[in-house]
Amino acid sequence: MTDNTYYLNMAKNVLMEIKKSVVGKDEVICKIMMAILARGHVLIEDIPGVGKTTILHELLKCTGEVTPINILENMPEIFPKLKEEYPNRSIVNIGYEEAKSKIKFWDTNYVLQKEEPSVTRSVLGVTRLVLGVGEIHDYVTAIYPLIAKQFYGSVQVIFSHHAMNAHDMVTSIKNCLLERGASLDEAIAATAKLFDVYVHVDKIDGSFCITEIDSVNLQNIRELNAGN
Repeated sequence: MTDNTYYLNMAKNVLMEIKKSVVGKDEVICKIMMAILARGHVLIEDIPGVGKTTILHELLKCTGEVTPINILENMPEIFPKLKEEYPNRSIVNIGYEEAKSKIKFWDTNYVLQKEEPSVTRSVLGVTRLVLGVGEIHDYVTAIYPLIAKQFYGSVQVIFSHHAMNAHDMVTSIKNCLLERGASLDEAIAATAKLFDVYVHVDKIDGSFCITEIDSVNLQNIRELNAGN
């Protein structure tokens, strides 16, 4: 079986699983899958109890059967499920305290100000790694993915986050970075670096629905922040 066939079949299976839990146009769900298969960084956002953890869990499945996965969660929820489903796959739980201790060894200003790794470095990275972040809720969960992307070669990050809308999401993540001592410009730029695609999930008439999907760049992060 070719790699392309494997990824196509995996994407179809994941699509079916997501559609069991979340209502959304096939076109929108396919766009999310395209972002994942293109190794983009994706943020799933919702209010508590709407289903982002289910989507994050399913999306992590389609990142390749041999690709290592690191999970950063404050309270392990996704990690035990994936480990049970894929006992032979390299899946590691990065504990919150472990991530916090690693951040102490890095110069935060260097991480915030440094540009993204070059395409060559990303392609030739020693190991491709998928980092799943259960929820961005403070500077540790916001900065650790930036460190991973800078120093661990080819890294794809899939996040989840609690927020009412895109504006609240930007404000929350920006404040997490300001908490660590970033300037406002650094916090906005770092927020734009964190992910490429933003997906909002809401609950409508008792069903979980994907209500918004958009690409992310520095300009629209600045525009969302300007709404403060």
